[in-house]
Amino acid sequence: MKKILFFLAAVAITTSVFAQTNTEAPENAPKGSHKKKNANKKPALYIGLSGGINNPAGLAGIDFNLCLNRYLTLDAGTGVSTWGNKLYIGGKTYLKANQRGFAFGGGLSFNSGVEHRGMRIMTGNGRQMATFSTNPQANIFLNMAHYWRLGHRNNRFFTELGWSVPITHPKVRELYGPPASPDNFRHIERLAPGGLTFGIGFSFALYRK
Repeated sequence: MKKILFFLAAVAITTSVFAQTNTEAPENAPKGSHKKKNANKKPALYIGLSGGINNPAGLAGIDFNLCLNRYLTLDAGTGVSTWGNKLYIGGKTYLKANQRGFAFGGGLSFNSGVEHRGMRIMTGNGRQMATFSTNPQANIFLNMAHYWRLGHRNNRFFTELGWSVPITHPKVRELYGPPASPDNFRHIERLAPGGLTFGIGFSFALYRK
């Protein structure tokens, strides 16, 4: 939990710096000219935060959406998950111009696995500590999202829903401790990415100079 909070704080600060740098108007610019200028320009890149269940960027992560045109983005991101660190690459097509409204997409995600995962398991002598290792896993995902505009600068709030399919079966190995039962292994395997996906987040629009 501390790692997740630290990660979120670091990403929030980074995103805020990007947003402030991109929204500052020149001191000698006429009042209101910056808003009008950005209203006519098209975003070049979105950077933001997202989180959720089987979310492409993990339980908490950072997303990048590169605008290929007004209706297409190339997406990538990274974050933390129940199966180690996570990263993804994919794309979306939008039904409204400037990456708004409903969007449909998909891609490939990769989870690093965890080399040492501690877990208390039930034995004949009561609960004892055991250490497990989970192998890396890749998934293919498809999702549908909806994006709402926030403010005059094309910043966005979004939710998404989809499905993730593992390419390989999750593998778990016991490293130390008393012999684990099949139920113990199945309990850990349920933490592996796959199945229903849900995500929620927001993103800041960045522009070319």
